[in-house]
Amino acid sequence: MSKAHFKVVYDGPALENHEMDINELAPALLAISDLVEEANYTIYGERSKAAVSVKGSFKTGCFGIDLVVAQDFLMGMRDFLLGETVDAALNLIGLIGGVAGAGGGLFALISWLKGRKITKVERLEGDRRRIYVGTEYLDTELQVIELYRNIKLRTAIEKAVVRPLEKSGVDSFAFHDCQSDEPLFSVDKAGAHWFRAPVQEDEPINDVEMTASLQLVSNFISAG
Repeated sequence: MSKAHFKVVYDGPALENHEMDINELAPALLAISDLVEEANYTIYGERSKAAVSVKGSFKTGCFGIDLVVAQDFLMGMRDFLLGETVDAALNLIGLIGGVAGAGGGLFALISWLKGRKITKVERLEGDRRRIYVGTEYLDTELQVIELYRNIKLRTAIEKAVVRPLEKSGVDSFAFHDCQSDEPLFSVDKAGAHWFRAPVQEDEPINDVEMTASLQLVSNFISAG
């Protein structure tokens, strides 16, 4: 089993007493669970199952929640001997909200795009990709792009990030590394709308310049 710890923190004047309405918290936690499970399926497919659980008490920040993602792998002896799964959970968290190469993870990609259309994707060394919007570009991992294309996953992000920030008195969302307790990514109320899930028909990413076309999908299809 592979495990990694992370924390989400909601901040704002409504949370000054370190309290959050259970009617707002429960959907957000379920969405975070859906986000991790869908990201895990996108990256590892049927050979891995992921589950998110609350670790300890709600603490720190204005309203911080310590969470654990645990993965079980259906693997052969070769995978076990190579230690392929040891850092898998940590890698998954990095692809979502942490540091997945110089460009960061999925949250960083969405924040950089700000709703703009991807015009080109160039293949770099290995699984690195360079994403263009006109002449601007961001380098990231192929797996981050695969997460970005997944509409089900993007819908979970909207429920976990956008909807709480629509509430009066909730001003920011942050994704923390529990080891350093430093935010890996944060978004405020003004930038929350960029994290809304796209409508597939309205946001195609067709005919991108790489070895395969890049399209939004409702379930996982490899981008090649």
